[in-house]
Amino acid sequence: MARWVIAFLVVGVPTVVAAQTPPVGPVEQARQVAVQGRHAEALALLDSHLATNPDDTDARTLRGTVRSWTGQYAEARQDLEAVLLQVPDHGDALPALARVELWSGHPEVAEALAARGLTVHPASLALMEIRALALERLGRHTEGRVQIEALLDQQPSHAHGRRIHRRLVDKEPGVVVGVTYRHDRFNHSRDPWHEAQAFLGVQGGPGMIGVRVYAADRFGLRDELFEVEAYPRLGERTYAYLAGAFAPDPSLYPERRFVADLYQTVGTGWELSAGVRLIDPGATDGLPDPARVIVYTGAIQRYAGAWLMGLRGWHVPEATADALTIDALLRRYRADGQSFMGVKYSRGRYRDDERAAVGLTDEVSDAVSVEAAQRIGRLLWTATAGARRDTTLVASGDRWQRTLILGVRAKF
Repeated sequence: MARWVIAFLVVGVPTVVAAQTPPVGPVEQARQVAVQGRHAEALALLDSHLATNPDDTDARTLRGTVRSWTGQYAEARQDLEAVLLQVPDHGDALPALARVELWSGHPEVAEALAARGLTVHPASLALMEIRALALERLGRHTEGRVQIEALLDQQPSHAHGRRIHRRLVDKEPGVVVGVTYRHDRFNHSRDPWHEAQAFLGVQGGPGMIGVRVYAADRFGLRDELFEVEAYPRLGERTYAYLAGAFAPDPSLYPERRFVADLYQTVGTGWELSAGVRLIDPGATDGLPDPARVIVYTGAIQRYAGAWLMGLRGWHVPEATADALTIDALLRRYRADGQSFMGVKYSRGRYRDDERAAVGLTDEVSDAVSVEAAQRIGRLLWTATAGARRDTTLVASGDRWQRTLILGVRAKF
């Protein structure tokens, strides 16, 4: 009896399973090899199948889609238009044809096709994304933002949609205003910091340019810092951050500070950046000018669905040991692409802080902060709470700094 059971398991079970597994048809086989990047093989299978089944709309839609992936836009258009003649609102052929028009430099046709498809398939994420991209290329940034927000309302974790939304918000013309208040408290009875800042900027297609004013109060001293900053776009995947600040009568701020960063999107969700800071503390109470400080920085970050993860390093080449500082950031964005919750950790001697005279401290410090942003209508409310510990060797023990930052920003 045992031998019969073993024979059935060895021979009979695979036979029954094979009999229950339907054979893979030529269209599904072509789909599988196309997804693997074997486009020529997929097209050969589809050509052979359509030669004997010319009315198979699924096969013709797939062939048009694969042709579009290989840049054969005219042939792809021919296939997809033939499908739409048979089935005017075909759920796959319509977005595929809209992509062909978008990729071949006809955003106005792509937008019209996507808008038409959304009247029949209002929940199609593909059509929403295509229409938003077409509106962006047509310079209709506000309409594109509204469209991509409709997509994110349905699928908040749509990574590409979030990147499109951030790009459209950046390009949408308008005036940006904001105010921020910062308060730092210290142990050992040291005086607290009070700082306020105001920002006014103009947003347009090439990027944003603005003016920021800082005012600080500590040790009975008051100081102001004036800064001009710009975020020019250098292409769809490249932008820069440029800033120059000046304190007319420096007592708390450095006399001059210059920033230049370059950001480059690479791959799916990855962004790299590199930059430099030049800090000139200026004269203090008639003493000789402290040396200028040059700081180099580099970062890598990745958007994965609703998450942003990043690492940034700071290096001061002329400083003493432990001049390298590392920041780690983790954020989770909400559907609007601007609201988020996050946490940040930093360890080192350098602080990227406008108020710091040279940006370096005498001790290695550890800092952690939690941050949040919430968009309500036109307003984006922000809050950050954090603590920093400076390790010291004196009897008084470690020094602690506790920070609270509150801000609001609006675009009109």
